Amino acid sequence: MGFSSRFKNDKTILNIVEELPETNKDLTKDVESDFVDNSVDISSETVYSSQVESRAENSSLLIYFSDASVSKLTVTGNAVKIYRDNMLSEQLSLPEFPKDYIKAKSSVFKYIENNLIISGVLPPVSAIPCLTIEKIKGYTPDELVSQKIISQKNLEFLKKIISARKNILITGNNSFDILNTITSFILKEQRCVLFQNEDKIKSSENVITFNTPGISDSDLNSVFQTGLAMEPEYIAADLFDKKQMSVLLALTEELNAKIYTLPAANASNALYNVLNMIMTYGHCNEKIAKSRILHSFNYILDKNSIYLIAPAKTAIITLKEVPV
Repeated sequence: MGFSSRFKNDKTILNIVEELPETNKDLTKDVESDFVDNSVDISSETVYSSQVESRAENSSLLIYFSDASVSKLTVTGNAVKIYRDNMLSEQLSLPEFPKDYIKAKSSVFKYIENNLIISGVLPPVSAIPCLTIEKIKGYTPDELVSQKIISQKNLEFLKKIISARKNILITGNNSFDILNTITSFILKEQRCVLFQNEDKIKSSENVITFNTPGISDSDLNSVFQTGLAMEPEYIAADLFDKKQMSVLLALTEELNAKIYTLPAANASNALYNVLNMIMTYGHCNEKIAKSRILHSFNYILDKNSIYLIAPAKTAIITLKEVPV
């Protein structure tokens, strides 16, 4: 059986490295930003980092996720916040911080289990122990609109530029949800290769997924080139590892039909982050880095707006909001 036939009938998942890196300091800000309650004083990190227990399968916190509307649960010290359909709906207190979710001796951890993303920050990195448990939920295109993740007009424009094989950078809090919907529904009839740091995106059978946590620098090129050698019609990436993203950008700079995510507060910050990433890991000056951005991307999707990335006389790059 030839490659193209096998590609269209089998969903192939290549787990390059199954084990997450022990520490990822870049996750700290993302996790800590969900917590503002400093009422609990924890004086010793050893209580949390040295007593590592296996989580009980029926741990009480997971009971809440039997309710389909529960999307996220956060714990700050012993204070719990429960979110239903991404809105805060309930608050309660625990006798103590739930140590049974800690699975590493690192003060920062993040892992996926039972379709849940479980992440945390512990002393001394944070003043108090923090935990987030978030459900991995796939949205249909209509659900993206009903959940106000994207407007109907922007969704239709997004479909058009994807069909035109434009290069798109998705940023904002819901970038993962949008990419998940694109690979699962909008590209379900297309040949696509997906690179992701965690096994979060559950795509259609025509998507070949490379899960890439912990890949050594010496192996990065070969892993990405293996995926690109499959001659995909689209290339998707959900990589929070800056080094990995910079390597992939360098390899795909001249290619079309790229759809990548990048954590950032807005489109301007995303552009700035990409610029710094290329300058740092590509060892080039600002002018060359901006030129590479113009070659790499056509549009940025930011919350509910879509921007055209265009050259400018003075700044070299400018963002122009697309009226839809």
